[in-house]
Amino acid sequence: MNGKLKSQRESFGEAILEAGRKNDNIYVFTSDLGGPTKVKEFAKEFPERFGDLGIAEQHAISFVGGAALAGLRPFYTTFGVFAASNYGQIRQSIAYSKAPVVIVGTHAGLIGKDGASHQALEEIALMSSLPGMNVLQPADDIETKQIVNFLANNNMTAYLRLSRHPQENVHDENYQFGFNKATKLMESPEPKIAIFSTGYMSTHALDAAKKLSKEGISIEVVNFSTLNPIDKEMVNGYKDKGIERIYTLEDHNINGGLGSRICEIVAEDGIATKVTRLGMNTFGTSGSPNDLYKKFGLDVESIANKISEDLKPDL
Repeated sequence: MNGKLKSQRESFGEAILEAGRKNDNIYVFTSDLGGPTKVKEFAKEFPERFGDLGIAEQHAISFVGGAALAGLRPFYTTFGVFAASNYGQIRQSIAYSKAPVVIVGTHAGLIGKDGASHQALEEIALMSSLPGMNVLQPADDIETKQIVNFLANNNMTAYLRLSRHPQENVHDENYQFGFNKATKLMESPEPKIAIFSTGYMSTHALDAAKKLSKEGISIEVVNFSTLNPIDKEMVNGYKDKGIERIYTLEDHNINGGLGSRICEIVAEDGIATKVTRLGMNTFGTSGSPNDLYKKFGLDVESIANKISEDLKPDL
């Protein structure tokens, strides 16, 4: 990993501003969250293409759906938890209407002291259930900017899930995002274990894998930045590798998230391996992000210890 610490929401703010400079059909709307979702610079430079629709999210979602159907390319920024709580309106006004809106849900996952009421842990499952809704979650600054550029230059309906935590990059400057193309962050000639991760958790997956590799465990790490659809080809690439176990890692509920999607592929395509899902299966709580990751077994040490213990032979 390398580079200055930067949060994905900051990266989004920079990328959407640059996209707006290149494409005058890019519009940004929010619901009193311009500061936290980092779109104030866009509003300042392009006031005629920005709208704060107030704390009336259902109205806002219908508004941006209509704007998209009228020919604009709107990005609607909100907290992930508010995207989840307004699922019905998104279903009707965006997904069912086939409105090409990009919903940007920041502050996703175990964000810390805001507590369980503001920790979005279900929206991957919700959004992935909607026909035509593409779900993306970048791993770092580099991938965030490339995904925003990708979404700014097409008309797909999408949910973009972003973290608020400052982090290092797991990709280098040569990385090229590919829609529905998972990428290997760490490779091994004869992997015994694979960690499939998404979003901010890919930093923890990579650090845990490096720790385990030093212990002599042959391991690979795969980052899934497109979650709906999902890269079945990458998963099936492990079919004949003799992989002993796949671990999925996500800052989200394991039911309906990355773990569930991987289990579906493994079962449907007959991949003979065990899958262990690491993530949430409850609501969050208040605390610093690092304390919460440790509490729920999602910190680097807990992940590495879990895998190491699983590999010990039964006595």
